[in-house]
Parts: sequence; C-alpha cells; structure tokens
Amino acid sequence: MRKRFGWTRKLQELPKEKHLGGLIPLINMPKNGEGIVRYIWAGRGIINRLLGMGIRPGAKVKVLENSMYGVVILINGTKIGLCPRLASRIYVEQAW
Repeated sequence: MRKRFGWTRKLQELPKEKHLGGLIPLINMPKNGEGIVRYIWAGRGIINRLLGMGIRPGAKVKVLENSMYGVVILINGTKIGLCPRLASRIYVEQAW
C-alpha cells in the first residue's frame, strides 16, 4: 500500500491472461464483435472518465470500428471513440 495524494491505492500487477478466465481486451475484439464489460484495469482518474462515458462493468458493448488508431464502440446507443491505450485496459467477455 502506498499513500499518494491523500488516498490509499493498492498497487497491482497487470492481470495475466491465465487469470482473466477468457476475458480479452477491447482492443482485440473483431469488428462487429459484441461483449460485456467485465473488468477495467486502470487508475482512479481513468476509471472515473470511463464511468462518466457509461463504460462500466456489466455494460453491453459492440465494436463498430477497430484500427491501429483506436476503437469505436456502441454502448447504450451512443458511439464512443477510444484511443488504443484506453481500449487495452477494458476487458470484455465475448458474447457468442
């Protein structure tokens, strides 16, 4: 535990694929792929930004575009563009 800026945050490692139980990063989902957001690996500020956009665990998401410049998703009827860095921190369970 490390005290930083008045709040305590437990430092954690990047989760390994074997610990994710079939979850994949949003950046790796194919075009027109659908899934459910299950886990967000990020700091407090990024999580608050994503929650403000409606990206939260349990939300259904559809990938409209996926390129090296970012990902465009459809969530709750809203199109949202995410940079690759943010999209790689959102883990989803694919809906088959």
